[in-house]
Parts: sequence; structure tokens; C-alpha cells
Amino acid sequence: MALQSLALMMTTGLVGVALIGPTTPAGAQVPLPERKPAGLMLPERKPQGIPLPDRKPSVAAPAQTGRHQSAEDARPTEPPPVEKVKPTEPPHPSEIKTPDWTEQEIAEAKAACAKLFETVKIVPEPLAPLRKGQCGAPAPVKVRAIGAEPPVEIAPSATLRCGMVAALERWFAEIVQPAAAEHLGEPVIRIRNVASYVCRPRYNDRRKRISEHALANALDIAAFETKSGKRVVLRDHWVSLAKEKAEEPDETKEAGQTIDNVPNAASPERTAGATTSVKEGSADGTQPKAPETDNKQPSSEDAAPAPKQTPQSAFLRAVHEGACKIFGTVLGPEANAAHRDHFHLDLVKRRSSAYCR
Repeated sequence: MALQSLALMMTTGLVGVALIGPTTPAGAQVPLPERKPAGLMLPERKPQGIPLPDRKPSVAAPAQTGRHQSAEDARPTEPPPVEKVKPTEPPHPSEIKTPDWTEQEIAEAKAACAKLFETVKIVPEPLAPLRKGQCGAPAPVKVRAIGAEPPVEIAPSATLRCGMVAALERWFAEIVQPAAAEHLGEPVIRIRNVASYVCRPRYNDRRKRISEHALANALDIAAFETKSGKRVVLRDHWVSLAKEKAEEPDETKEAGQTIDNVPNAASPERTAGATTSVKEGSADGTQPKAPETDNKQPSSEDAAPAPKQTPQSAFLRAVHEGACKIFGTVLGPEANAAHRDHFHLDLVKRRSSAYCR
């Protein structure tokens, strides 16, 4: 019977596959065989590679407020105020790069010194060329004394250019010693030097031009001493005759020239008469009367007494006035407050006569 059924299935085109084992009833589930692992289970490996840097947190977007942006919100914010930079201070003369003296400049300066010293009584000690920034001199000398009969000591010694030495000797021979004989009755034998060569700008103010002291072309004298030991000190013995003092230097004086420590010229004191403005006319057409003025002249008792001159003050004024004939700049106690206790003498080159205050 089974063989007949198999043959019938083959003849009708239905091919079946007979499974080994007993047939299962209709509607029953056939159990599937249990799967076995294909191989050994290996531990999980972490991927190896180059470690990446930590990500920076992203900037959070501004929170939405749910309202429209106003014109004030859209307006760009003003930048913070810029702090004003203070102007830098000008350099000191010693800080300004300047070429060294050439051999020709040194040789010419020494030749000029030799010619000037042909008539000098005491030849000063030559020094090495000075150069410090803009300051210095190609052939400076150290001066311990000048003149003769008697020689005049410079205490302490001064470092100067040769032209200043020759001018000082002429000043003492022609002006100082004759004035000392007339007003003091004896010669001067010593002067007090308070400044000669100093590398600095005028008044130690970097905004001003270089001083003649920085060029070894100036000398400041504070006192004179006579043969008997009497001292004439400018701070103590100068009697001022000026009604006004100039306190500030005049930088515009003779423009284009190198003038050391030039003060403002004191304005002449003016005494204006009493003036009264009179109207063209009044409401009634009459002219108002001019105010009465007191034409009384001041008596001698009302006038301030004239400063009393002393032999010392007369000597100082004589040597000051005489220096104006020899030096380029002469400044004394009536020039400004900076020179209230000494004379400043220099040989600055000028186009006209000396500046004397």
C-alpha cells in the first residue's frame, strides 16, 4: 500500500522528501535542534588607536526670550574708552647718539688753544676730548688759576674750553681787578666756582635746548675773595635796582641762536594816568562833568627810599656790567630766580651784542 502511494505521488508531479522517523500528527510543532556555538567565545576588545583630545564645551546659544529684538538691543555697544597715552619725555642730552670727535676736529681745537694761550699768564692743563651724547668738547682744559699779579684761584677747578679761559683772563685784567681796587681797596685772589662743565639741558629741563655748560662753554661764579680774606657773595651783597624780575627764560630771544639760560626781559613798569570814559551825551543833551583829578605830585617823603649801595654791591654791579663787553651771555641776580645767587658767563655765538641781565 505504501509503495502504491509513493508511485502515485511521483506520477502526479508531487515530489516529497521522506524524513527518517515516525510521522507527526497534523498541527503538531516540530522541535528545532539546539544550535551549538560556532567557536570559543573571546573577551570583548576595546578599539585601539590614537587618543582624541577632550572636546571643548560648545558655547551655549542665547536663550530665546520669546520677544522681538528692539532697536536698542540691535544697536552696537560702544567700545570702552581708550586711555590717553602721556607724551614721552624728551631724551637727556647724554642719551642722544652723536658721532665722536674726528681727528681733524681735535687737531683744529688744539691748534686754536695754542694760539689763544700765547697771551695767557697761566696755561691750563689739557684734558682728553669729552664726548657724552651731545655733550662735550674736542679739546677741554682744566683751569685752576688765571691771570697774574696776583693769580686768581678758581675753587674748585673748572673744566672749560680754551676760549672761555682767554675770556676770563681778559675779564679779570680789564674789569674785575680795576673794580676791586676802586671799590674794595685790594685785588681779588679767589673766585667760587659753582658750575663749569655739566652735561645737562637748560635749567635741567629736558624740554629745553642743551646748556652751554654741557659744551664746557660756561662758568658760574657765586663769590669773590680778596687778598685780605674779605668775601663778596652775590647772595648776600647784591643790591637789586630792578622793579621787576623775569622768572622764566625767553626762548624766542634772537631766534635761531643757541643762548643759554636766557630769561624774559622785564617789562618796564608803566604808571598810567587816571582815565575816565565820558558818554557822548545824556538824556537832557548836556555833557557830564569830568571827574576832578588830584594833580598833587608825590613828595620825596612818599617815594620809596632808593636801595643803599655798598662797596661790595658796587663792585658786583661793575664786574657784571663789564662782563657784558666780553661774554656772549651774562646773567645775574636780576635775570631770574635761577640766578639769584651767582653770575652765569658763557661764550655762546650770537648774531648781535651780548645778552646781559
